[in-house]
Amino acid sequence: MPATLEGELRFTHSRLLENAEEVALYHGEEFEKNVIERGYFALIKHVNSVLRVRVWHSMAEEGVIKWVWGSLGLCICAIPVFAGEMLGMKAGDLGSRTEGELDGFVVSQLMVRLRYKSTPLVIVKRCLWARHV
Repeated sequence: MPATLEGELRFTHSRLLENAEEVALYHGEEFEKNVIERGYFALIKHVNSVLRVRVWHSMAEEGVIKWVWGSLGLCICAIPVFAGEMLGMKAGDLGSRTEGELDGFVVSQLMVRLRYKSTPLVIVKRCLWARHV
């Protein structure tokens, strides 16, 4: 659609350039001005509507992907900590747990935090590196 509107605007400009002598001779300036302005404002109206939709879409996408899914991932990682006894895990605080039990929690937390900053290959590499440190 914007390409069509841009093409129409260019066509009206080139038509005015080709017929400038006749337009001036017959006093058609006002008509040609209206034709060009109509094409220009149609293009501007369309571009503004597309930008308006794009802004709302970007805000919604950012909110869902970054905040909702990030929060959900952290909540899932926190289930063993806050609801471990209800799920049948051993009672005790995080200090009494062995390193092997916390290993999966740390890796999943790293994946949630690094998801937005890296490609999946780099995330896996960092998580594997975190396991050996």
